[in-house]
Amino acid sequence: AAADVTLIDPDLEWTVRVDKFESASRNSPFDGWKLKGRAVQTIVGGKTAWKL
Repeated sequence: AAADVTLIDPDLEWTVRVDKFESASRNSPFDGWKLKGRAVQTIVGGKTAWKL
């Protein structure tokens, strides 16, 4: 059966940047924060729906 799953890279370091958001909203108290761990791919119904 096809699965829905999100793949996470727990070691990926990145910086939150509101100018890179897919959403039209630019409100985030986390803009500029350096984080570790990030979703890198989402698979829905066995097909890639989103990939970093």
